[in-house]
Amino acid sequence: MPFYNTNAEQGDTLAASNMAAEGQEGLILTYFKRRPTSERTRRDIELIFRLPTQSATRALRNLTAAGYLEKSPNPTVKCEWSKKMVHIWRLAKREPPKPPKQDRLF
Repeated sequence: MPFYNTNAEQGDTLAASNMAAEGQEGLILTYFKRRPTSERTRRDIELIFRLPTQSATRALRNLTAAGYLEKSPNPTVKCEWSKKMVHIWRLAKREPPKPPKQDRLF
């Protein structure tokens, strides 16, 4: 799952950023898989993993797009600090489809 290279990073710096992004998503996915009934807000993810807002947002968006997590269709939880209704994320009810296995080229 990608790191969005908006700073035009190159070489080792870009490789390190990609690895960090994949690591963050892996940690979040593992968290949800170990707690299959858990429902968390973006702010919860920021606090649990000590992530900046942008990193938490990217990771949740990527995991949702890949089919690993589900985002609530409507804001459903009142945020304690902002007093606004916010979305929650939970483990998707089913694993995303795996790519087909190719046995032969022809």
